[in-house]
Amino acid sequence: MEQDFIGTVIGSRKRDNKDTRASSSDGAMVVDCRGCDVSPVPGSDECTGCMVREMCSLGGHDRVIMRTGRDIELSGPACKAVKDASSLRRWSMPPSPPKGRCSKCGTSRYRVMERAWATFPEDGIGFAKAMLDDDGNKNDECEKCRESTRRALDLLERRLEQIIEWLVDQ
Repeated sequence: MEQDFIGTVIGSRKRDNKDTRASSSDGAMVVDCRGCDVSPVPGSDECTGCMVREMCSLGGHDRVIMRTGRDIELSGPACKAVKDASSLRRWSMPPSPPKGRCSKCGTSRYRVMERAWATFPEDGIGFAKAMLDDDGNKNDECEKCRESTRRALDLLERRLEQIIEWLVDQ
């Protein structure tokens, strides 16, 4: 339900993941952009977010080909930044939604990280941190989980800043 809400809020700018077709070919990740509502521009927020999501699911590649009427290829520093961000996404997102009593928790690490990445590359980390601050549950286990998630968000924020600084220096 929450994912549907997030998809509705940002859906006007980003296409649904189920429409994206990405594959590996000759050491490159090929993203089929022909069905996308957004004009493919490699540096745009929408395309960057899509490439990171797709590379996260397919694994790291040294080149990205955006398949359009005329293919666009990314390599070098731009592709390394996408690869590094996708690695951070893979690291930060739990592999599946929580089970048991945590499945009802609005501030589980899965839901918080899902929110942090929902608007990537825009700042979703601030919204995710606010989710943790708004939770009124005082259970010790929940507090340990929130603190762990908060530390992960801080590390994620620092690493993303390092990627941006590295790109600027290139």
